[in-house]
Formats: sequence, C-alpha cells, structure tokens
Amino acid sequence: MSASVERLPLSIRGSDNYSFHRVQFVGLLFVLPVVLGTLILNVLPTFATLGISFTSYDMLTAPEWVGLGNYERLLADEFAGQALRNTIVYTAGTVFLGIPAGLGLALLVNNPLPGIRLIRLAYIVPYVSSTVAIAMVWQWILNGKLGLLNQFLKMLGIEGQSWLTNPNIAMLSVIVVSVWQGLGYNMLLFLAGLQSIPEALYEAAKIDGGGARSRLWHITLPLLSPTTFFVLIITLISSFQVFSIIYIFTFTSGAAGRLRSLDVWVYYLWQNIFSFNRAGYAAAMAFGLFVVIAAVTYIQWRASKLWVFYGE
Repeated sequence: MSASVERLPLSIRGSDNYSFHRVQFVGLLFVLPVVLGTLILNVLPTFATLGISFTSYDMLTAPEWVGLGNYERLLADEFAGQALRNTIVYTAGTVFLGIPAGLGLALLVNNPLPGIRLIRLAYIVPYVSSTVAIAMVWQWILNGKLGLLNQFLKMLGIEGQSWLTNPNIAMLSVIVVSVWQGLGYNMLLFLAGLQSIPEALYEAAKIDGGGARSRLWHITLPLLSPTTFFVLIITLISSFQVFSIIYIFTFTSGAAGRLRSLDVWVYYLWQNIFSFNRAGYAAAMAFGLFVVIAAVTYIQWRASKLWVFYGE
C-alpha cells in the first residue's frame, strides 16, 4: 500500500502521513451521487413495483393483497399474449434489420472522403431528435390518403397503402421507422469499433493476397464482435421497451382501440394504468418485462463466449 501511495502525485499525496484509505474515501464520495441516484431511481422502484404487483390497486383507493392473482391473470390474458407476440415481432425486425444496416453504413462512412463528417452527422440527427417529432413527420409521410409516400407511388403508377391502419403492414411500417431512427446510433458504435482495428492487420492481409471480402470475413467481423454484442444487447432492451412511437402512430392515425397489431407490451401496460386503472396488474406486467429482459440479457452474455472474439 505504501508503494502505491508513493507513486501518487504530490498534489494528491500531500504530506507524508497521507493514507491510501483517504484516497479510497475521496473516490467513494465522487461515485456516491451515482450510487444514490441508481438506488433511488432504479433499485427501490423495482422493489416497489414488485410489491404492488401482488395487490389490486387502482391508484385511488388503498391496495388490496391478491397474492399471485395478477400473474395468474396475466398468463390467461389473450391481449397480453398478443402484445407479447407483437413485441417479439417488433424486436426481431429491429434486430435483423437495424444491426446489419448499421454495420453496412459504418463500413461505407469509414472512408476518408470529402465531407464525410457532415454525412455522419446527418445520420446521427434522427437519433438525437425527439421521437414524438419524428413520429409526427413519419405519420404525415405514411398517411394513407395524403401521405408523401403514397403520392410518390402514385406518380410511378403504383397503388398506395394504408401504412398505419392496415393491420397486415402497420407493424412493418413502425419497424422501418424505428430502424431509420436508430441507424445513426448503430453506425456510430460500429464506426468506433472499426476505427479501433489496427490498420497493420489489413496491410498484412493485402500482402498475403487477401481480398476485400476475405479481410471483412476474417479480420473485420471477428474483431468487431464485441461491438456487435453490445449493439445487440442495447437493441434488444430498447425494442422490448418501445412505447413512444407506437403511442403516436396509434392515436394520430385514428387506430386507437381498434388496431391490435400495434399493441406492444409497454403500450398495453400503459393502457392498464391510465385507461383501465389497474396499477397492480400493470406492475405485474412491468416486473414480468424486467424478468424477460434480464433473462434474455443473461442468455446472450453466456452465449457470447461462443462467438465473441475479444483478442489477446
């Protein structure tokens, strides 16, 4: 310990009787706000939600203990089952479309071209913009009567569609918009991973006669696997929690209450709280979502050892 203290700068070490435990104490003071914030805003509400999930609570009267009644009801709820299926479809769409698209875009913009920074910035803007504003713009573009997309298709002699009110294609429309919005963020993450790969590896592969496809398959993708794993985790978590864009599309398109193909888990949870006054049942849904996300994340973490290359 004394050797560690001696290596500290004089500005930190101070006098000779400086204790390393004081350094640790100061460090704890710096992280204390984050720890308290996480405890108050994340950990405690999780336990509160778990407690409420065992009650019948309408937020107006005192909660009544029902035990596992909400969970039994949840397993038998056909609307909850449909919301879960819709959430899985949405998650699968955003993962299988968003991750390859983000990687492909990162490969394209990872070149020293004139104005490339402005191009990268243009793709980031939708991600940092308000989801509500983006949903409103896309609601106008996808409008079945006066939408910009249908007007463009009409010019090509193609019949337009009711993109947000047709139950067969409404979820696909939402997936496309979500992928478009998150494309810049995925690109940024993959771009950071690409630029961390040593250029010497590509030079060595070129000397050995490796082509572009060979370098991509044997160098880029293996060394990019930790980034891919991270993008996969955050995409899955955010997809399971999708709400804002579903809410805006459902109400602005006039499909509220009649278009069940857009009812995802969090949206149905919101309905139970603010439309049906079933806070206890919604708490059971929230804790169920927490368990599902935790389980999926754990499975991915364990499975990552089979395909993620961390290097030496």
